[in-house]
Amino acid sequence: QWEAAPVKKGDVNLDGTVDVADIATVISVMAGSAGDSPASADVNGDGTVDVADIASIISIMAANARRLNTAD
Repeated sequence: QWEAAPVKKGDVNLDGTVDVADIATVISVMAGSAGDSPASADVNGDGTVDVADIASIISIMAANARRLNTAD
């Protein structure tokens, strides 16, 4: 039996990383061109997919970069 890996907050496209591709997915959802709107696109959990979710992804990316820089 297997268990699904937990989804990282901000990993909208579910590829295992939080990056610019996730921002592009949120933009596609906002534009209505993504087909079904994934629940993961509502990054900040306010019930809507909007520019605030993009800002949340950028914040997550910045925090990840800071962690990488302090790990060296």
